Parts: sequence; C-alpha cells; structure tokens
Amino acid sequence: MKEETEKYSSELAMFDLTLLNAECSQANFDDVVISGLKKGIPPEVLTRLKEIWIKTKQIAGEVVAVGKIIVRQIFDFIMDNPKLTVGLAIGAAVASLIAGIPFFGAMLEPLSTIISNK
Repeated sequence: MKEETEKYSSELAMFDLTLLNAECSQANFDDVVISGLKKGIPPEVLTRLKEIWIKTKQIAGEVVAVGKIIVRQIFDFIMDNPKLTVGLAIGAAVASLIAGIPFFGAMLEPLSTIISNK
C-alpha cells in the first residue's frame, strides 16, 4: 500500500512539474528584468537570476526548464508578499526552495550569497 502511495505521489509530482514547465517554457527573461527593476530588485540580483534562468535538467526523459520555474516561483512569492522588502522576500523564497528541493541548492547558492551580502 505504501509503495502505491509513493508511486502516486511521484506521478503527481511529475505531472505538476510538467505543468509548471509548460507555463514557463515560452517566458522571456527580459520581462522578468523589467518587472524586477520596477519592484526595486538590484541589478546584481537580476544578473544572478539570469544564471539560474538558463538552467535545464532532464527529468524522466523530459527536458525541464528548472531555472525558469525557480525564477518564476521567486517572483510569484514576491508578488504574493508585497509588504516584505524585496531582499527579505527573495531570501525567504530562495531558502524555501533550497530546503524543499535539495538539488536546487547548488543552483541557488550564488544568488543566496549575493542576497546575504546586501
């Protein structure tokens, strides 16, 4: 029974990831930069986000734009929490992504370093 639950959870997670990938696949980083500058995000942080934006990973035979998904999740968090300062919001979003999804840690380390120095 437990194996069925884990298998279902894995399939559901892959389905969710496929949906996120489809939503982000046509996104343009220039739109992110414009939105970020309007929100007061420092250009240095946006430069680091560009490094993340271009990352892809093959998962279950599908190329997933994990970088785009991460950046979109960070921006969604900022938009959902407008009363937080930008640095605090990005830091909280990055921390939750690192804690929740282990292989993102290495990708997000440069961004977390620049945020902590601000």
